[in-house]
Amino acid sequence: LASWAPPLKKEDEILNWELPAPMVANQVRALNPKPGSATFVAGNRLKVWRGQVSGLASLAGKPGQVLKVQGDSGILVACGEGAVVIQEVQPAGKRSMTAPAYACGYRVQPGDVWG
Repeated sequence: LASWAPPLKKEDEILNWELPAPMVANQVRALNPKPGSATFVAGNRLKVWRGQVSGLASLAGKPGQVLKVQGDSGILVACGEGAVVIQEVQPAGKRSMTAPAYACGYRVQPGDVWG
């Protein structure tokens, strides 16, 4: 049977990078299109619209750390277990853009920490 879910709060939008990668990817997918999930990059809010679990098995990094900027597929970010490929983002006050375009314009480098 269907049941009512509690209303979402602003805190529910923030990604917890310490969770396993499938849970982070599911949160991104569940909150799209509204209200959208978000993280913080250098103190600025960044909406995350699309992401998926990475298929790479040998990933090492602390949760929220950018592992790799993949030219055409996205930004690889470490989670508590595994990693997520972020594919579409929206900086505060800007339009939505692909993650590779964001990485070029905002100079995202491996080793940057999100969250």
